[in-house]
Formats: sequence, structure tokens, C-alpha cells
Amino acid sequence: MRIETIKLYFEKQANKTEVIDITRTIEHLVIETRIDSGTAIIYTDSPSAAIAVIEYEEGVVSDILQSLDILATKTINGKDRISQKTKRPDIRPALIGSSVAVPFKDNRLMIGKWQNIVLMDFSEKIKRNRVMLQILEVR
Repeated sequence: MRIETIKLYFEKQANKTEVIDITRTIEHLVIETRIDSGTAIIYTDSPSAAIAVIEYEEGVVSDILQSLDILATKTINGKDRISQKTKRPDIRPALIGSSVAVPFKDNRLMIGKWQNIVLMDFSEKIKRNRVMLQILEVR
């Protein structure tokens, strides 16, 4: 079994939540490894970011972000998470997850026609997010 590990960095462009389509980058790196079939594991170690497979369309992205805002700010023990004096960590990344595993065959990701791999950054700061791609060969 062959394993390739690649570190990627994605720059956040604004001081707001961003959803970045990283599908093409992942596809190109899978092709470059010349591994025919296997699994691509995409993971971020940023506590303010998440990785997901979604339909990358403006309406869908907007609906996901609004839904996460509602879930993340819902009252807990009668207190609104946002208005508390002590700022708690953002739970939105935990609701989505930090990784996805995508199978590939003939150097092509086996995702649906309308699916994309995205990096969701919920930080209020402009920063760089590290994403690790691990490609596992299946024989």
C-alpha cells in the first residue's frame, strides 16, 4: 500500500465566514500522485475551520451557513451563546467536521456531478488554513 501526504495552505480573503471550493486542487493532486485507485482523506487542523462535501451553489451555501448560525447561537440553559460575557469557542466547525474521505478510481474523485469539496472557515480574522491531503492506494 502506498500513502502520499501533502500539506496545503489556503488564504482567507475577508474578515467573515468563507466557503472555499478546493475540489480542483484535490483532483489535480490525486492525478499527480499517479495512484490509480484509493481514498483521498482531506483534513484541516484549524479549530475554526471545517471540511465538507456539498453542492457548491450560492443558495445552498447560504442556507448551510444560516442553519449553522441558528444552531450555534441557540440558547443553552436559557442563555444566548453570543451574548454571554465569556466568549465560548465557535461550535460550527464541530457541527460540520474536520475531515472527509473521498474514494477515487482511474485518478478521478468519485463524487457526485454537483458535489464539491469545500473548506469552511468561520474565523473573524484573515488567516491561512492548513489542509492535509492523504492519498491511500488500494490495490
